[in-house]
Amino acid sequence: QLRHLLACPQRRGVVYFISDTAIVERNLFSPQAPPRKIIEYNFEPTCFAATAVPSNPNAILFAVGGLRSQLHISLHSFSPSTTSPQPTYTPPKLIWKRDCTPSDEIDIVNTIIFTPTSLTDDSGRAGSELRMGVSGNNSIVRFFDIALQPHVRDDQRLQLCGQVELETFINHLSISPNGRTLLCAGDTPKAYLYHITPGQSVTLSHITTYILPPPPPPPQSPSLSSTATSPPNIRSVACFSTAWSPDGFKFAVASQEGQLCVWDVRSTVPIFTFWTTFRPNSYWKGRIQDNTGLFHSTRPDDNGLDSGIRSVEFTGGPGGRELLLWVEHTVNLHVIDARTFDLATHIIIP
Repeated sequence: QLRHLLACPQRRGVVYFISDTAIVERNLFSPQAPPRKIIEYNFEPTCFAATAVPSNPNAILFAVGGLRSQLHISLHSFSPSTTSPQPTYTPPKLIWKRDCTPSDEIDIVNTIIFTPTSLTDDSGRAGSELRMGVSGNNSIVRFFDIALQPHVRDDQRLQLCGQVELETFINHLSISPNGRTLLCAGDTPKAYLYHITPGQSVTLSHITTYILPPPPPPPQSPSLSSTATSPPNIRSVACFSTAWSPDGFKFAVASQEGQLCVWDVRSTVPIFTFWTTFRPNSYWKGRIQDNTGLFHSTRPDDNGLDSGIRSVEFTGGPGGRELLLWVEHTVNLHVIDARTFDLATHIIIP
């Protein structure tokens, strides 16, 4: 399944991902170079996150979550020569690592995110420069301050600084670019928005809850906002992924039933809705820009099965350009202009 298990936190073209029980590095500029193992952990992974350290341009912080509440967190220093696109095999230096189970519940860890502490702490007395958000099947979102200094004791490495309990398992969470709004989604067709009151302790207060709408009646002709064959009794049951646009004015929520909704924060009605479930193979015909041979006008005929959207992301560019990308189950990548929602590309993963 195409989940969000790959990160490019620092160097263009150098990506990190989880493979079995290890974090692995691969340089896309040198496809012939073998991947290298950064560190191993001793549990089955379910989610992955990586971020550059603001105060140290040569350091990367990794985190992996597991099936039974396990967390692996490690900080690594890469030699200056490895920050270039060219491959190098100088081993990174492990500064510290922490393997723990930070809660009494034995539940799946579904999401780990990092955020600069300055976004969620305006007290001026922050004791760390990065915070970590963790969610899972215990229905709780927890925020931790991370002590990055090498001399800190293991049991002092993570300090709980805020939490909130929801009504359902939490499959994904994301924080708005200004650090003031938390977006959560789980085993319901709902998107939960919480206001983040910054400080040394994070306070979370519920703002509103959005519900993913049912599909519209079949239109006369397919459009990007609906599908020609979606039966009215099909609707989303659980949500897998969330994302914020770079300007913080839009957010997206995607479901296991193949529904994607985008809202403007100033409206309660989605400005864009897309369904993968039961979409006919001819859906993308005439909408594909195929100049390279990489894009296709059809998709495998799976009769609507296994069309869950596992990951959705916004990306920004110069001049206010903005794309929305989402991956469908195992082979389909979709890209659309996130300003107008009218220019789309579908890529089938080999």
